[in-house]
Amino acid sequence: MNPKRERQALALAIGAQDNELALELASQGADLEVWSDVELTPLMLAVASGNHEGARILLEAGAKPNVRRKQRLPTGSAIFYCSTRSSPGPEPPRPSPWLSA
Repeated sequence: MNPKRERQALALAIGAQDNELALELASQGADLEVWSDVELTPLMLAVASGNHEGARILLEAGAKPNVRRKQRLPTGSAIFYCSTRSSPGPEPPRPSPWLSA
């Protein structure tokens, strides 16, 4: 196997939502904080893709939700990444033109 692919096998399993393989890889000592080519950790990838079971597996295996790249700004944390990727929610109500002064 390609060494780069081997390092990122956990992220690939999470991305494919193959949680059984992710659990096996995590239990065998796969790197939980490896950064993918698209600048995501496996935990970031799990949350961003809606793979809640995968996220639970990673957290229980010891993945750090606030892991950051040393050369990057603090916005590299999983919590920040996922909070900026969530839906913005409903628009605030607009003032009625009938109530203008």
